Amino acid sequence: PTWASSSGIQSLKNNLGYFDTISPVWYEVNENGTLNPKYPSNKDSLISYARTNNLRIIPTVGMFNHSLFSKVLQSDQNLLRHVDSIVNAVEVNNFAGIDLDYESISISDEVQYFKFLQLLSEELHANDKILSVTVLAKWGDGVRYSYRPETRQMQDWSRIGQYADEVRIMAYDYTSSSDM
Repeated sequence: PTWASSSGIQSLKNNLGYFDTISPVWYEVNENGTLNPKYPSNKDSLISYARTNNLRIIPTVGMFNHSLFSKVLQSDQNLLRHVDSIVNAVEVNNFAGIDLDYESISISDEVQYFKFLQLLSEELHANDKILSVTVLAKWGDGVRYSYRPETRQMQDWSRIGQYADEVRIMAYDYTSSSDM
């Protein structure tokens, strides 16, 4: 994330052999579907370092507000603007692709969410770019979770995998044993 960009680039430099891709969290989503860049002051040096060391740059778009995301998905104009904004950011910056870390998705947006993934996937793949989707960890489809239960239900990994080149499971200690 931008607030840890300095320590992040230092960690990358100290551990370069462990990485082939970096995904800095550089974008958020506006209500109309456009991207809100959140570039850190060292963006250019990070890009230069990554390219010099043959690392793929697949920035992350963070979305943590299901009400705002619904406004994007439930308007065809906003949805298409969102796809176009992402594809444009990837192309203009010559990124290898994009990662979606959308952690708050409403059940009522299921049809539009998968329509969005399909459209974005088609556009990125037409340009030889990668679509990565980051998902919340789950212990099973029948488990009820205290944190983001609708999002976990919406994040059907197999279905997402039909569109995404990478499905990244957040496997760090984000939840507690009470969620099992």
